[in-house]
Amino acid sequence: MEKFKVGDIVCLKIAENLRIVITHVKDENFQGVYFCSLTQEFKTTPMMPMTTATKAE
Repeated sequence: MEKFKVGDIVCLKIAENLRIVITHVKDENFQGVYFCSLTQEFKTTPMMPMTTATKAE
């Protein structure tokens, strides 16, 4: 399992085109922000397990 830190850019394993910038890390979970092109707004994710994402290249 990868360890993430604030500022890392990750992709969800189920939505590889969605880039999330990590804003909060607690234990084995993270929270981040992403841009929603449909609403043209930045949105915050819920806390998610680190196993659901990989670091973007």
